[in-house]
Amino acid sequence: MQDGLSVILCCYNSATRLPETLAFLAGQENVLSTRRELIVVDNASSDSSSVVAQRVWSELGSPYPLSVIREDKMGLAWARRTGVMNAQFNSGVFCDDDNWLSPSYLDTVYLELIADDGVGAVGGRSVPASDDELPSWFFNVAPSFAVGVQSFEQGNCTSRGFLWGAGLGVRLDALKVIYQSGVEPLSTGRKGKELSSGDDSELCQWLIFAGLRLHYNADLTFRHFLPPEKLSEDYLEKFFSAQGDVETKASSAYFSVRFRPFLRKDNYADSPTPRSLVRSRSAVRAVLSILFLVSKPRLVVTIIGNERLIVRAMRRGVSVNKMKM
Repeated sequence: MQDGLSVILCCYNSATRLPETLAFLAGQENVLSTRRELIVVDNASSDSSSVVAQRVWSELGSPYPLSVIREDKMGLAWARRTGVMNAQFNSGVFCDDDNWLSPSYLDTVYLELIADDGVGAVGGRSVPASDDELPSWFFNVAPSFAVGVQSFEQGNCTSRGFLWGAGLGVRLDALKVIYQSGVEPLSTGRKGKELSSGDDSELCQWLIFAGLRLHYNADLTFRHFLPPEKLSEDYLEKFFSAQGDVETKASSAYFSVRFRPFLRKDNYADSPTPRSLVRSRSAVRAVLSILFLVSKPRLVVTIIGNERLIVRAMRRGVSVNKMKM
């Protein structure tokens, strides 16, 4: 893969949301004159999302090349996979159709990734944006909507185990190797109007299995637009009822058992959290996770198989430092 940055924007029936999001992408600074591309993945939309993306980007002056690709297999995880496999650059950002990135966002992600080849993904913080007043309950659950801060300390946050998919900066060369290894997601993410999630956590866990770290950078900021329908109590109830799928729970439980109690030194060496506290928390998570996993042996076998595929792929001369450009 070539040096540069690919923006991957996955969408479903996003014709009304795309113009604003694309305007923020068009307004991105490029201090380093980094080569960029925008990949819009239309995940089986039934509206004019693809046409709108092409028209609006052209009206904005096409600041960098645009590719529009259709992925008919429903699920955000599959759409992101399609975007990654079609990307030409080694660094990337997953921008959702309602993420309004700050002007320096792409520059900051790129600098973070090229500064340390041990960083697999980097996330930031967000504030809500809405045409309506936010309900009183919102800030109690804001992190579940990818709103707020993801860490109170700058830098390594690998022990957290995941970062939001919204605005996620990611080492695409490593992620492409993971996909090429034959790994397939257990958590498909949102499918059309279904509110399932967990695909971003699984993706981050894959990167950790590959020996890479997760980082938090408070300089990465974006506004997360929330339409009125997402601020209703009915939506809130549906949202949380859709978060408990067995595959997502199994993936998180296995991660707690396999990784958290035995953090590799290169993953926690610069973490601000005391090592003893990290290990204590991990031990508790591990006990609870073991109780869950013993009831799901088939899923455990699948997850272990995925981890082995990733490790073997990274060892076969395709580690991040050895990949052909």
